Amino acid sequence: MKLHKSESVPLSYFILWIFFGICLLPYMLLFGYQNFDYVHDVPLVTQLKSLETSWLYAWVHIFVFLPVFLLSFDKKVFYASRWKQLFPAIILVAIPFLIWDVFFTAAGVWEFNEKYISGIRVFGLPWEELMFFVTVPFACLFLYDCLNAYFPSNRIILWEQSATILLSLSLIVFGLIFYDRIYTASACLIALLSLIWVRYKGETAFLSNFYRAFLVVLIPFFFTDGILTGGFTEEPIVLYNTEHFSGYRVVSIPIEDYIYGFALLLQANYLYVRFRR
Repeated sequence: MKLHKSESVPLSYFILWIFFGICLLPYMLLFGYQNFDYVHDVPLVTQLKSLETSWLYAWVHIFVFLPVFLLSFDKKVFYASRWKQLFPAIILVAIPFLIWDVFFTAAGVWEFNEKYISGIRVFGLPWEELMFFVTVPFACLFLYDCLNAYFPSNRIILWEQSATILLSLSLIVFGLIFYDRIYTASACLIALLSLIWVRYKGETAFLSNFYRAFLVVLIPFFFTDGILTGGFTEEPIVLYNTEHFSGYRVVSIPIEDYIYGFALLLQANYLYVRFRR
């Protein structure tokens, strides 16, 4: 992966993650990880017997990736022509998120249900979990490009500043209320840092387009993450420890998953746009 000088990764991106890592250190010292009380019983949307397979997590990736791959050669968007900027952005963002994922899995913040994975693990993570950080951004950034191509006018820019302030305050309040729940607090922190990082760069137009894309992404997100969190199966693929998240869900999906996904996609989307410049 080679980037030209004009496409270099901003130093502030590394500083963001170093600061985040330093903030996580107190949790290692103050909060214990002896209790591995994972939630198996979650609210259902509907139960689909056809999803009861050990390859379910892999099938989720095919469902997310394949349609976007086939549409990548659309003449108006031509997403395929931007892969040389897309995949470096995805990989650079995936690395710190994977380190975070490895740590939380080992610490018992979450785990993966053996009923729905193939059993092959890398650094303690199912290979399907590694692919999550490739297929999900790949599909979501495609939606970002499609919306910009087919709907270039975006009136959200009129409310971008107010939306950013409100979102930032919400992350601060939610994170402070559940400061002792490491998934909640850390998800709010990385989302807030990501938002400040992008906004500090003066990226009002980008943020407006990202907000619009993220609102659209929430529709397929409800179904894909709903499968991962047990909204359509007997048990979840991803099992959360009751001690480390707020307990609030949208049907089966923890609120923290939305915040986590927001941070992941914001970082990947911003680096992608920056590399394209």
